[in-house]
Amino acid sequence: MKRILVMASGKGSNFNSILRAISDQRLEAEVVALVTDRERAGAAAIAEEHGVPVIVIAPSNFRTEKEWADQNVSAVKALNPDFVVLAGYLKKVDTEVVKSYKVLNTHPSLLPKYGGPGMYGDRVHKAVLEAGETETGVSLHRVTDVYDEGPVFAQKKVEVKSDDTVETLRDRVKEIENEFLVETLEKVFSGELPFPD
Repeated sequence: MKRILVMASGKGSNFNSILRAISDQRLEAEVVALVTDRERAGAAAIAEEHGVPVIVIAPSNFRTEKEWADQNVSAVKALNPDFVVLAGYLKKVDTEVVKSYKVLNTHPSLLPKYGGPGMYGDRVHKAVLEAGETETGVSLHRVTDVYDEGPVFAQKKVEVKSDDTVETLRDRVKEIENEFLVETLEKVFSGELPFPD
């Protein structure tokens, strides 16, 4: 059984999908904890409902960025997960974690398009629409030291409709992302899909 540490900053829809898949016995895994950088993140409420320990490591509680990063590293080491899943986590993960653990991230576009610093959430969907793209999608990639440039190991395309708004595109991509993350984790955990080195 795989030990998953989830890191999230937002509402937690991907996190909720993972928990549902474990409950439905689709994923042979346990979520050892949720780490969040926001005290009022929706993901924290979901964790509490499911009895998953919540570790809040808010940058505002630390004097320096390094102290905050060191606390994150200590938390991951103490939990010693098999995988770290970034599910809408908006902070950069420390180099030591990235090099020592299997860290994967979901991104709401077909990387390498529309990735990089500052490209998250509605900013991505707005850029896709402004560029006149006919398709977008979801990418899963291994996290490295550079935002959204780690090796992509799974993608799923989503049509961009002529009447799409940022909101309609976001909702459609998110719905696909929630299920695609679970499907991909199933394949990675079973060995069907290799996790990139």
